[in-house]
Amino acid sequence: MATPSIQWYPGHIAKAEKALQEQLKRVDVVLEVRDARIPLSTLHPDLNRWIGDKKRVLVINRVDMISPAVRDRWQAWF
Repeated sequence: MATPSIQWYPGHIAKAEKALQEQLKRVDVVLEVRDARIPLSTLHPDLNRWIGDKKRVLVINRVDMISPAVRDRWQAWF
C-alpha cells in the first residue's frame, strides 16, 4: 500500500495568497512588515514578483526583542 503524499501547502494559504495578489493590484504603496528577530526569513519568496515596481515601505517590528548591536547591523544591511 502506498503512503499518501503530505500536503505541505494547505489550501487556505493558497487562497490567502490569491486574495493578496488581487488586493495588491489596487494599491500604490506596500507596507512590508518583517520580524526583527528573523527579517530575512519573514520575506515571502514571491513578494517581489507580486509587488513589481510599486513603492514599498519596509517596517521592522519587534525591534525591542533584539539587542541594539543586532538592530544596528540589520539597519546597515537594509
